[in-house]
Amino acid sequence: MLEGEIILGNGVHIGSFCHIVGPVIIGDMTTVGSHSVVSGPIEIGCRNTVQSHCVLGSHPESRGASVNGNITIGNDNIFCDRSVVTHGTLTLGTSVGDRNYFLTGTHVSHDCHIADDVTMAHNTVLGGHVTVHKGATFGIGTTVHQHSTIGAYSMLGMGAVVTRDVPPFALVA
Repeated sequence: MLEGEIILGNGVHIGSFCHIVGPVIIGDMTTVGSHSVVSGPIEIGCRNTVQSHCVLGSHPESRGASVNGNITIGNDNIFCDRSVVTHGTLTLGTSVGDRNYFLTGTHVSHDCHIADDVTMAHNTVLGGHVTVHKGATFGIGTTVHQHSTIGAYSMLGMGAVVTRDVPPFALVA
């Protein structure tokens, strides 16, 4: 089902039983898998793969918060089944860079900013207002507390619970 203002680029494929609510812009050669929800305001770049049952643009999970700011997703990202990206509560919104890989069940909460070339393994959860720098890698089941910064090229081991900032190139286990 398509509702509101929706702009689709060339070669966009929308799977069966999707619900897309504008304002939404989806760039060229992007695929949105079956049973996914895309709710604006959101702009998705080119050549992204959104597998089935993903939710891009759910209400921010912050008590009493309203949607404020866009979700901006760059190019060449992969969102595996059941990945979630929520709207922001601030005017900056939520952003995802380029060439990121979100495995099954990842959750990017409100007002997060993810740079390029980040890998999040299954069931990674980011609290609100988390900043992730380029090339960071998250092991299976990693949980990151709100208002944390994850440094460039850091590695968060499987099951890590992160409650403070992680410096660049660090290993957290």
